[in-house]
Amino acid sequence: MNPSDHVAEVREEVTFPPEEFFLYRWGWRNWVLATAIAFCTWSVGANLWYWLGPSAWGPRLSCRGPIANLGKTTPGEVVEHVFVLANTGAKDVTILKVVPACNCTVTRLDGVSIPPGHEVIMPVQVQLGKRTGPFRKTLVVKSTTPHEPHLLLSLRGEIVADAAGQE
Repeated sequence: MNPSDHVAEVREEVTFPPEEFFLYRWGWRNWVLATAIAFCTWSVGANLWYWLGPSAWGPRLSCRGPIANLGKTTPGEVVEHVFVLANTGAKDVTILKVVPACNCTVTRLDGVSIPPGHEVIMPVQVQLGKRTGPFRKTLVVKSTTPHEPHLLLSLRGEIVADAAGQE
């Protein structure tokens, strides 16, 4: 037997892809389609779990207008705004603490419990400084909601030097 005949025999025995190989039986297009369907099913299931899972039956705190535009104001003015916080969940929400970003923002709403489907009014006062230009003040509402325990609220506006610029 010639050594080159032996190599030819071995090459004849090895075929690719083998018939047991799943891509050979399915075809690559079906494999890509099955992978896409599996991924979409997983992502839809994850989103449904987020919205309809155990946290959906618990407390959920929301705000109608989390970003308030206060318009144009003058330096040194005290600006007031009212945020409306609502419990859109199925259990009571307790507001543990409201943390302003600076000492110029004042509100009092710690320890308030909101039943499901009810709303609470949170008044906020901001003491503006002497500088002019745009401003942004933030507050963080810490609550007993397990899924999103912090709610970020923002007050925005512009401080103008003259009263004629006020709207």
